[in-house]
Amino acid sequence: VGAADASVPLYKVKPFADRLVERFQEVWFPGEHVAIDEASIRSKHRSSLIRFNKNKPAKFHYKAWVAADEYTWVPYF
Repeated sequence: VGAADASVPLYKVKPFADRLVERFQEVWFPGEHVAIDEASIRSKHRSSLIRFNKNKPAKFHYKAWVAADEYTWVPYF
């Protein structure tokens, strides 16, 4: 792992996350209507990646982008 890789916050899990997205794309067959949406993943542990929003039910959360159709969603990291 080089110094440039360490500048990415999740560089240690990036290969795993990339593979996970590849697998999701292989097995997900979206419906006719697909949207890109923001999702909040609730978390209570300490991290510099955690976001705080007092207006959301999950006040402390990770922000993730997902592709969603009428029935399900797939994360995009």
